[in-house]
Amino acid sequence: MYVNLYDKVRREPVTGEKTITTTPAELFAGTARLAKRHTMIVYAKTGEVRFGGSTVTLAKGGVIPNGEFRSFPFDPNIAVPIYFVASASTTVVVEEYRI
Repeated sequence: MYVNLYDKVRREPVTGEKTITTTPAELFAGTARLAKRHTMIVYAKTGEVRFGGSTVTLAKGGVIPNGEFRSFPFDPNIAVPIYFVASASTTVVVEEYRI
């Protein structure tokens, strides 16, 4: 039977609340991107947010509607930034998990 090792929580997650603004910025739960992270979960607590690369805009990017969440799977051996932007100051809850 195949078991994906990244489907299991093996360490305590890093969690945090962040404010997304009208300027695109990289999002992470703590003070920096978690090394070896395999999953990041983002919950849009107070409004809609957009995500993508460093050039994400309100017109171009993935969407997380207010009150919903999105899970981002990562290869833990490759550090990949994800940037967020919102039309007004918006609070999100972030969880990062690592191997």
